Amino acid sequence: MSSTLDALPAELAAEICDFLNKADLLKIRQTSRFFNQVSVISLSKYLRPKLQSVKALLTEEGLRCLNDLTRVPQFCSKIENIYLADHKLYELDTQVDVGLGHFQSEALLNSVIPAQQHFDMSGQALALLQSIFANVKSSARLASIRIGYDIHLSRHDICGFSHLSRSLSLDNAQQYKYLRRISERATPWALRSTMSQPFLALQATNFSRRLVHLQLQKMAQPGLIVAERSSGSIARRTWNVVGPYLQSAHITAYDHREANPKSALWMKECTTAISGVDELQIRGSEDHYDECSGCTLIFQGLTKAKFSRIARLDLIDLCIDEQNLSRFLNDCSSTLQSLQLDSIGLICGSWYDVIVLIREFALSHLEAEGQYQLVVPGCIPHLYCRNTEINFVVSGRENVANYIQLWLDNWEVSRDNPHQGGELMYPTASYAEHFG
Repeated sequence: MSSTLDALPAELAAEICDFLNKADLLKIRQTSRFFNQVSVISLSKYLRPKLQSVKALLTEEGLRCLNDLTRVPQFCSKIENIYLADHKLYELDTQVDVGLGHFQSEALLNSVIPAQQHFDMSGQALALLQSIFANVKSSARLASIRIGYDIHLSRHDICGFSHLSRSLSLDNAQQYKYLRRISERATPWALRSTMSQPFLALQATNFSRRLVHLQLQKMAQPGLIVAERSSGSIARRTWNVVGPYLQSAHITAYDHREANPKSALWMKECTTAISGVDELQIRGSEDHYDECSGCTLIFQGLTKAKFSRIARLDLIDLCIDEQNLSRFLNDCSSTLQSLQLDSIGLICGSWYDVIVLIREFALSHLEAEGQYQLVVPGCIPHLYCRNTEINFVVSGRENVANYIQLWLDNWEVSRDNPHQGGELMYPTASYAEHFG
């Protein structure tokens, strides 16, 4: 009688495979034809919930693991979402971000980063990404490819993290810090370097579907390197390859002091590239209370781009004048179905005119959170100087239309009531959710 594991009944071998982690199950497939078949059955059942959303670092180990998963038809057919996370090695502050010791820092600078640079620049990363996208290209179940997302990670569910952690000899506390760092949204520097590789691979494989969801923080153009001659060329080269694959974009501008002429070129190319998205979120800073160059820069780009298919729009923590806001909303009106306006400060104009404009839209969802601030003459808008406050969520096309009219009617009554003291309280309705 054979004493090898291949002699076990398939059901028992499958139960043994249930105790193996994802990486080990991929390896055991290579030991024999028997375990290739058994582990595929076991791994397919074991990983079914986890295969719905697969996360991978853009490192050699991370992309090889993801490639191995997508090469197996039984696994590939279950993948719905792919998250590609930047390793952040090129932006890492060893002391602040992770708290590396001397020998760990030496390993990072002398071994890990050079190996990653070779992987990125030699074409190996691009080749693996092309293989991955070729594997999933025809998958009917694949719904999204998420790049730069601020996702919550654990060291057990992201391909490539364990190998990178061992390379740097990270302890548990350091692993936690590093996970927090790599789970942050992508930066412009990452988009023009590491994070550009997935878009180039999509282009090379003639990927035809708009499945990419991009999150990007900061709006400042990344600094030029020696081979780059102009700000315009780097902005165009970065964004031209991005646009054709975007389904949604979340752009966050935390620090409006970054606004400058170079950033204007970067933002222009950015808004042109994202003009074909179905969903768009623009988030500013919570710390500004008056007219800012950052918000002006954003809306200059938004109003010049032609948004032809946007269905959902979220604008959060921005200061803008009523004219630019209304112009942009009007440009999106033909396809817009869902609108969220959260903590928008008008530096001039009236919310009444904005709401009158929105009344003409065929919205099925309208949401307002936080303070809606309106400047009064000689006053900077802040939480204690406002004359309108709206906090509600309403869904359904008829309900949205009815609530907007109710809001406008209430405005007229409040404006003529001297006891209101200039403050407009939002109306209530049974079909709308109110808060605040």
